[in-house]
Amino acid sequence: MGADATSRVLRAAGSTTEEVAAVDLLSGARNVSPQNSILGRARTLSDAPGRPGYLARVVARASIEDLLDGARPEGETLAALALLPDPRLMT
Repeated sequence: MGADATSRVLRAAGSTTEEVAAVDLLSGARNVSPQNSILGRARTLSDAPGRPGYLARVVARASIEDLLDGARPEGETLAALALLPDPRLMT
């Protein structure tokens, strides 16, 4: 299923324009990053503007934290997390 079809399905399911844009950003970051590195994707998302960019960064951070499963981040993973906001710390 292409990105255009996915966007239509998400809209039909009731997703907002911003949520669909965030999914598009996440999908694009996966395809743009060299060797699909975690840090490369985080760098791409760190520049994404507006609410869709914020949503994409929060989802990317949650994905990394899920993969860590409580393990301590280090190296590239730690650097990627530094680029992505922790919504628990936002006021």
